[in-house]
Amino acid sequence: MGGDSFIAKLHPKGNLLVFSTYLGGTGGDKGCAIALDNNNNIYVSGSTLSSDFPVKEAFQSDLGGGEWGDVFVVKVQPTGRALVYSSYLGGADSDGPNDMAIDKNGVVHITGFTRSADFPIKKPIYKNRAGEQDAFIVKLK
Repeated sequence: MGGDSFIAKLHPKGNLLVFSTYLGGTGGDKGCAIALDNNNNIYVSGSTLSSDFPVKEAFQSDLGGGEWGDVFVVKVQPTGRALVYSSYLGGADSDGPNDMAIDKNGVVHITGFTRSADFPIKKPIYKNRAGEQDAFIVKLK
């Protein structure tokens, strides 16, 4: 994984670029999912190997690690001009997102995979990893 991810917004007719921005740090970054809430805030999740990924109001402010890095989750203002929040999500081994959804209240739901025995869990259905790589479901308020 190399390079940065990006966010771009096109005019509804597709004939005009409204805004476009890079999203990432000095390591590899890959956007995997994008969604909007009812207020047109933009949510992006992906994978990052960047220890300097831009974080703001983070629930996890440091990169955990692993061959594939950690999940990142970002909320961007509708204009694309500023981060509302940005955070890592993961443990000491590799973690990655598969999909993301935003409910009507703006709550973020992410699913993906983890190889981290120390993946951050709260109110778990299962407290321990069962295999080399397990699925995860996360709800962020």
